[in-house]
Amino acid sequence: MKKYIVFIFSFMLLFIVLQIISGWVLTIFYTPDFSS
Repeated sequence: MKKYIVFIFSFMLLFIVLQIISGWVLTIFYTPDFSS
């Protein structure tokens, strides 16, 4: 049971870190389109 909880917790942590990194990268490479 303890291994299951640790697995879920580590998966959630990894998912959150990936979301933060992807958002950070998208924000850096974002170029606003003024033509429209």
